[in-house]
Amino acid sequence: MDKLPRYRDLPAVAGQPAKTAWGLFGERDNVGMFNLQTPERIVRAAGLVKRGAMFAMNWEQDKPNPPLFRRGAFKHVVHRSIKVGHHSDDHYDNFYPQASSQWDGLLHVGDYEHGFWGGVTVQELREHDDKRRLGVDHWARRGIAGRAIMLDVARERARQGRPIDCANDDKVTIEDLEAARTRAGIVFEPGDVWLIRIGWIGWYEAQAQPTRDALASDMLKTRMPGLTCSEAMAEYIFEPAPGGSRE
Repeated sequence: MDKLPRYRDLPAVAGQPAKTAWGLFGERDNVGMFNLQTPERIVRAAGLVKRGAMFAMNWEQDKPNPPLFRRGAFKHVVHRSIKVGHHSDDHYDNFYPQASSQWDGLLHVGDYEHGFWGGVTVQELREHDDKRRLGVDHWARRGIAGRAIMLDVARERARQGRPIDCANDDKVTIEDLEAARTRAGIVFEPGDVWLIRIGWIGWYEAQAQPTRDALASDMLKTRMPGLTCSEAMAEYIFEPAPGGSRE
């Protein structure tokens, strides 16, 4: 689907809950809006490369330390016990894909009433012992390739004299996103991957261990910055918005 419906016209598929994009790409779709990364858009994105510089986007696998949400600590075990020649082996223990840098899959947290993407329910998955539906493995097999844009909200807010308070639930608004977009001269396009920099990781790295321990001890009391939760925000993200094209 090259042309998305307007947010106000959702759902585009009869029988789906209001204001969802479920069913836009077929009943058994597993990759969601990544369907918008068509071959034509990937080719255009490849043409944007100027310097060929490479940047590591991932955080260390053992961060945060201690782990949040009472997850187990990541363990990397290296084996060099073979006595003949040069040989190494290794394995991971206690690897939680939701720690460190991550892509939250479409099966991580669903709508409380209607379920996950496409209306898939926990009961349905339990009944069929389905460990494949909507997993990130579908994204891995398909690949994620396209244009990425950076909305550096942390830098823009600091420039305005109101830096983000990473120790509290500081709300990032549509106006904040728009200011970062305008400053960077970005025009939204369908299929973009949004990188929204809030600055929490940099703040966390600067904290003493007692603060890190306190963050992990009781997540119900922990406050973190994030996007304002509103229908207006959902519409802003779903539609390419100012300066963009809907085609």
